[in-house]
Amino acid sequence: MPDNQEQPSTEKHIIGKTILIVEDDDSFGEFLCQAISQETLHQPLRVPDGFQALQVITEITPDLVILDYYLPGMNGIELYDQLHAARRLEHLPAIMTSPGVLEHDIQDRHIVGMSKPVELTKLLDIRAIAYQFVLRYTIVCLVASNKHQASKEQSMITVVKQNPLGEAKVQYQGEIVERTSHKVIIQAYWSRTTKNLGYTSFEPGDRFIEYYYTNRWFNIFDIAGIDGERKGWYCNIAEPAVIFDNRIEQVDLLLDVWVTPKGETLILDEDEFASDTTLNEEQRKGARQGLRDLLEMIAAQQETFANIEHIGTETKREF
Repeated sequence: MPDNQEQPSTEKHIIGKTILIVEDDDSFGEFLCQAISQETLHQPLRVPDGFQALQVITEITPDLVILDYYLPGMNGIELYDQLHAARRLEHLPAIMTSPGVLEHDIQDRHIVGMSKPVELTKLLDIRAIAYQFVLRYTIVCLVASNKHQASKEQSMITVVKQNPLGEAKVQYQGEIVERTSHKVIIQAYWSRTTKNLGYTSFEPGDRFIEYYYTNRWFNIFDIAGIDGERKGWYCNIAEPAVIFDNRIEQVDLLLDVWVTPKGETLILDEDEFASDTTLNEEQRKGARQGLRDLLEMIAAQQETFANIEHIGTETKREF
């Protein structure tokens, strides 16, 4: 059971000072670069085709893209649509150059059209066009960032783990993935130092997908390493969760179960459960039933356990 968890970091968008030029004509591309360098405060970055443009935007976020319609392998409209499919680039402004104005294509996409050959006076106006679009883009990004942050805050929930006497022992935050009338699924990350349990270890950055139920005497943590590879499932036998709008409270009943990716099952802490003096009879009865229900769920490969690679041949107990 994670002792403490770190709130997943919120993605931040950084506004750059780059205008991306996608132009296969060397002379015209150099002409654009010189005009932008001399007449604007932005830095031009030119690539000759859409495929290189898609590679570049994995490393930078441009303020504006100027693209030719007739590009090799992928035309400007196709490139524009792929750029705008990326979540952080959905509002990226664009100027498209072509021998003829393609009104039906650019109007639907709010692209500014510039016909070739481009007159010098019109090209120098690119500064005003660029600043107008960058200002609009910046405002849109700030509004989107604020909405994303507000949505992120609303989706966070606090988990409170209690001992059999109802005393809070562990508290951390996670992000809600799914909420139904009887279940909440959250995502959280291991933020403490490495914890070696012998049969597995929890390491910084490990992702926990946690399942809490109001009608089951256990919870389930689906754990993956920072590389995305599943480590296994850690399950706490516990009273049914009490779920509020912004927090989950659950009484831990000492028994735990570890399930490997191949379905090998290890029952943990039975000696602690047997010797504990704080558990009442109702809690002991519920814990035993919860353990039986959980083992049946694992054996049947139900719900999250449907991802088990191969059912283990036996259930083991820790000694």
